[in-house]
Amino acid sequence: MFRRRRLLFAAVALPVVLAAVVAVQVATARDGATTIGPGLGADYPAFYAAGRLLREYPGDRLYDLSLQTQLGNEARPGAPPEGGLLFVHPPPAALPFVPLAALPYTASYLAWMAVSVGAAAAGLAVLRRGCANLSREDWFTAAGLGLAAQPLLAESIVGGQIAVMAFASACLALVCVRREHLFLAGLALSLLAYKPTLLLLFAPLVLLGGRWRVVAGLAVGGLAFLALSLLIAGPSGCLDWVRLMTGYGRLSAESAGSFRLFKFADLNSALRLTFGDSAWVAVAAAVLAAPPLAWLAAAWVRRSRYDEGALWAATTTWTLVLNLHVAAYDLSLAVPGVLVTLDTLARRNGGQLALAPLDRAVLAVAWCVPWVAQPVAMATSVNLLTPVLVVLAAWQLRAARNPAPESLPLTPGERPA
Repeated sequence: MFRRRRLLFAAVALPVVLAAVVAVQVATARDGATTIGPGLGADYPAFYAAGRLLREYPGDRLYDLSLQTQLGNEARPGAPPEGGLLFVHPPPAALPFVPLAALPYTASYLAWMAVSVGAAAAGLAVLRRGCANLSREDWFTAAGLGLAAQPLLAESIVGGQIAVMAFASACLALVCVRREHLFLAGLALSLLAYKPTLLLLFAPLVLLGGRWRVVAGLAVGGLAFLALSLLIAGPSGCLDWVRLMTGYGRLSAESAGSFRLFKFADLNSALRLTFGDSAWVAVAAAVLAAPPLAWLAAAWVRRSRYDEGALWAATTTWTLVLNLHVAAYDLSLAVPGVLVTLDTLARRNGGQLALAPLDRAVLAVAWCVPWVAQPVAMATSVNLLTPVLVVLAAWQLRAARNPAPESLPLTPGERPA
C-alpha cells in the first residue's frame, strides 16, 4: 500500500489529537459551554434529551419537540442553542440513551463516546472474519485509517452522534454476505432502520437481485423494529414520528434555508447548496442520478458477474449519494465497504494488495477531503464530498465486477490452459 509508517502515524495521531481536544472541552466545560467548539458533544444533547424523555415521561411524548428542546437546553444551558438538533429517529434508537440519561450530561457524553469506540472496534473485529485475504499488516493499516476517518471519528464519535450503528450494522451485514448467511445479512441490514433513508437503495435492489433470504431477514427485522417502536412510543407516538418525518423529508428536499446543507453529502443537498431552491434543481438531481442507478440496478440483476460482498460494499457508498437526506456523519457507512473492496482486490491478486496509482489516488482523496469539505462548502457553497463519493462508489462498483478467467493470477502449481 502507501508508505505504511505515514499511514499508521495518521491513524494514531488524529484520534490522539481529538482526544486531547475533548479533554480540554471537558476540563473547561461550564454548563455545557466550552472554550473550544460549539459545546460539549455537538449533537449529543438531542440523544440525551430523548433518553431523559423516555425515563421521565410517557413514551408517546417522545416527539414532543418543545419538550425535546427544553430537555436539550437543560443539558447544556451555557452552550449556544443555534444549530441544535432534535431527536427524529424511530423510537428504538432512543433506547441506548435511557440508562445514559441517568448520568450527568458530561459523564453521559463520555460514556457514549466509550460505547461508540467499543462498537466500532467490535464491528471491525467481526468484519475481519470476512476480509481474510488482506494480510495482517494491510488490515491493521486500512482498519486504523477507517477508524480515524473524519465521518466516523469526528462527526460520529466525538460529535456524539449515533452513526456508529450504521457502521456496526454494515460490518455485520458484509460478513454475513461473505459467508453466505443471507438471512442474517438481511437481519443486520434491518438495523439501518434507525435511519430509514439508509435502506432506500438496498431494499429494492435485493428484491431486484432475487436475494429472497435477504428480503426475508430484512422483513423480519423490520417487523421486529416496528413492534419495538409500538411498545416504546405507542401508536400515537409512532404516528407523530411519521408526521415529523414527512415534514422533515419535505423540508430537506425543498428548503436550503432550513438545513445546514454544507453538512450534507447527498446529491440533492449538494445541488441545492450551490444553486439554491428551484424546480430545475430537482430535475437536474433526477437526471444526474439516473445513470448510476441504472448501472447499479444492472449489476444487481447480473450479480453472478460480480463479487457479491464487493457489490454490497459499492451499494453502501452509492446509498450515500443517491438519497434524500445524508449528513456527514452518515458517511461512516462507507468505511466497512471500502475495506471489503480492498479485500476483494487482494483476493484476486493471490492475497497481495497491490494498488494501482489510480486506486491510491481515489482512496487518498476519499480519506482526506472530508476533513476540509465543510469549511470549503461554507466558504464557496460547493460541497466536495458529493463528487468524491461518486468517484469512490464508481471505483468500488467497477472493482466488484469479476474479471475474465484468463486475467486472474494462477494459483501455485496451476498451469495455464
